[in-house]
Amino acid sequence: MLLTFKPIFAPMLERAGRTLETHFPLAALPLLALAAVLLAGFIAAGMMIFASFARSFREGQAMITPFYLLVLLPMVFLQAPGLHLSLPIALLPIFNLTLMVREAISGTFHWLPIAVTLLASLAVIALCIHLAAFILRFEDVVMGSFHGSFTRFLKERVFQRRAAPAPSPGVPP
Repeated sequence: MLLTFKPIFAPMLERAGRTLETHFPLAALPLLALAAVLLAGFIAAGMMIFASFARSFREGQAMITPFYLLVLLPMVFLQAPGLHLSLPIALLPIFNLTLMVREAISGTFHWLPIAVTLLASLAVIALCIHLAAFILRFEDVVMGSFHGSFTRFLKERVFQRRAAPAPSPGVPP
């Protein structure tokens, strides 16, 4: 986007008598590429969780749209003046990557929060993939006979297991 931004918008701005300056440090390119891969991995893993309950393409689109909109929400905070990548924010998925990209483009490299951001993003991706694999272990979900959503699945399959008392020894279940 950075490479194509100037050729597209510069002619429009010239007509208005303005110029567009776009420059960023080349040292930021590897970090930007890594952030793009991590963001794509998180989005794909998250969408896989929600789409696994879909019985058709239309249902799949309806189920992943709220997740996709939540992923776009952190872009709103990029313009907040006092917001910068810190250790607490480095633990928040999506927010951490967007702030890391913003600071890398501006030439600011705080390596400890960047390292925490990368590790937290990898951990969230691994967690999402693990959760998707857990969901897909259930035959009724895979075959499309489970009639419910992600929250219903959690209530019925995950939380009821933990709440159910263990059977007493010698008593048939």
